[in-house]
Amino acid sequence: MKPKTIRLLLLCNLFALCLSAQKRNAVWPISNYSGINFNTSPPTILDSTSVAAKSIPYYVSSICDKEGNLLFYTDGFTTWNAAHAVIPKYLYRWPWSGFVMPLICPYPGNDSLYYLFGVSESSYANQLQYLTINMSRPEGEIVYPQPSTLFNFFTVLSGDAAVALAGATHCNGIDQWIISFTSAGFKSFLVTQSGVNTVPVVSPVAPSVLMASTLQMANGNIKLSANSERLIVPNAGDGEVVVFDFNNGTGTVSNPITVRITDAEILEDVEISP
Repeated sequence: MKPKTIRLLLLCNLFALCLSAQKRNAVWPISNYSGINFNTSPPTILDSTSVAAKSIPYYVSSICDKEGNLLFYTDGFTTWNAAHAVIPKYLYRWPWSGFVMPLICPYPGNDSLYYLFGVSESSYANQLQYLTINMSRPEGEIVYPQPSTLFNFFTVLSGDAAVALAGATHCNGIDQWIISFTSAGFKSFLVTQSGVNTVPVVSPVAPSVLMASTLQMANGNIKLSANSERLIVPNAGDGEVVVFDFNNGTGTVSNPITVRITDAEILEDVEISP
């Protein structure tokens, strides 16, 4: 019998959500020039985005202002503003190519600046890197220090990251955590008003639980519950999901629980629902 393909849904009890955080993620551009607007009830379909890809895996990260108005979005290679126009690259310089896992993060204390984090499988492969985008004007601008070189407009945080990223709000409601997975385990980088702390909080993971060398992220990504208390990782290659506790005060990841699927099923991705 042909194996059944599933997307495993984990249910967690969540605390009340911060409305401002919900608005920051209120518009989701997705593939095939479409998207979802969660500012309406029920959510409505967008039919005018610039994201063309139809095949998976394909990831898009977007961010809105505090009122839920779309600011910009990216697939990790091209970045578009709210008018769906491309935010240009200076001399076509860019630190990612091929399949990219992008993640946009607010700059705490500054509503004009945003960080774009990413890991790709091609150029600068498996390097967790970030750059800055200035949205003080609607058209947006990628920040290139002048004089610009091939390497001074982005920062490398880790050299052995899986193509997977997640973000979580700190318990103070202001700062942010950027979470990646490496051969050393999970690395959590704190983003504050002072910038990105390049020294991560490292949470080792036993090889018997999860190995970076066998982690299959082609159809999945690290996910967190809305209150940031749970972190889940789909290990599609082994047909299992690993559930962790996440401490959004310290950035530590702990207490793994492995959930296996049956041989009659194929794991593609996971999500956490309220």
